[in-house]
Amino acid sequence: MKKLLQISSILSIIFFTACESKKQQIPSVDHFFQLKKEQAKLEKIQSCKRDAISEAETQVDKLIDRWIKDQGADTINFPRKPARPRSPEHLIKKGN
Repeated sequence: MKKLLQISSILSIIFFTACESKKQQIPSVDHFFQLKKEQAKLEKIQSCKRDAISEAETQVDKLIDRWIKDQGADTINFPRKPARPRSPEHLIKKGN
């Protein structure tokens, strides 16, 4: 009887320790909520960065366009055309 009690106590200790190691820790709902909250925060930050970059590009394009218009698109000074003679009489008289 004494040996049976010892064997049963040893088996029960082994059984209980084996069951405890197989139990999985299930995370709480708060843990999942925090994960979702962090993901949403990161997505919002990324979206804000994309919008800020897009708005900055638009503003820079507007500034460059305004600067070009203020400078004048045609800044090359070409010489004026020479005056055209009124009639080619002086060429016609020499030829005859």
